[in-house]
Amino acid sequence: MNLSFLILVTVFVQNVFCQTEILMRSGRIRYVTDSEVHKSEQIQNLEYFNNSVISNGTHLKIITTSMPILIEGSFRNMENLQVLQIPKCQITEIRPGAFLNLPNLDRIQLQDNEITRIENGIFNAMLISQLYMHRNQIEFIHSEAFDNMPNLHKIKLNGNRLKMWDSNWFYNTPKLTEVLIRRNIITTIEKNAFKNIKKLQVGHDEDGNSTSIYLSKNKISSIHPQAFSNLVRLNQLFLDRNNLSVIPDGLFAEIGSITFLILEGIK
Repeated sequence: MNLSFLILVTVFVQNVFCQTEILMRSGRIRYVTDSEVHKSEQIQNLEYFNNSVISNGTHLKIITTSMPILIEGSFRNMENLQVLQIPKCQITEIRPGAFLNLPNLDRIQLQDNEITRIENGIFNAMLISQLYMHRNQIEFIHSEAFDNMPNLHKIKLNGNRLKMWDSNWFYNTPKLTEVLIRRNIITTIEKNAFKNIKKLQVGHDEDGNSTSIYLSKNKISSIHPQAFSNLVRLNQLFLDRNNLSVIPDGLFAEIGSITFLILEGIK
């Protein structure tokens, strides 16, 4: 074999395996520093975000870019980051480990992207209190995707393509008080659908919080009579504009009180 050809092939193979995955080819970011200075920068060929990119920023918004995959380690060791906003960036996939070592992150906003799946290992054990993923194309959420999120109190999944409510969601999320899954295509609410919310002080608790579940504008035609078992009190329940024609006997029997029950549009 020709030696020069062998060297060329070897170099090519090395380049293929050593090539770094680029997170962002080109885009603009806005961020706020810990001294409350607002900055805007153009970014080129970025491998990942860290403190050297945004100078210990507390708020980061990524705009005017295409960033289809959030790879493992997309955001690393940003101790001061509190709010992360990535709207309209054509995200289709988030890989487990995308958000690493962000101890003070409180809110993630990923609305208006093209995400189809939420796998286990992306958000688990994060300390965020708010997660916004509305107006994506989400069809699948792993049963354990939101487990062990001790501070999560609001999640917004409106305007996706979810066909089912998974009763295993939200294991060990003790502060959850607002669940919005409007405008999906859920058809059935099964028995004990909200079993992992049962430990909450559902309604007005000692911190002044209240639990509200929004299921408006789905395709719900069937609700199990024991769907709401374990919910002692409920602040707001929205079931309006679904395909319900019958409310099962005893559906709300185990709920001690409901402040607002919205059933508008039931046939």
